[in-house]
Amino acid sequence: TGLKDFDVDDLVELGNHDVSPEFIAELQVLGFKDLGIDDLVELSIHHVTPRFIRETRQKYGEDLTLEQLLDMRLHGVRRSVK
Repeated sequence: TGLKDFDVDDLVELGNHDVSPEFIAELQVLGFKDLGIDDLVELSIHHVTPRFIRETRQKYGEDLTLEQLLDMRLHGVRRSVK
């Protein structure tokens, strides 16, 4: 997903939820390439940031899906590696 794939309404919605081009690019680097607007907004709302993803993967494994990461965030799984 690139910003060119979104229409004006999508871009406004992404902006309203603080989803930046940098956020999208970082998610793509982490392997999440074809995210829709609803996915991006949900990640932003629940603070599933690239940092959270990196740290959680480091502790629990690289193969975590986006759904698993979101569930972990929603259920208060700590990401800090001790």
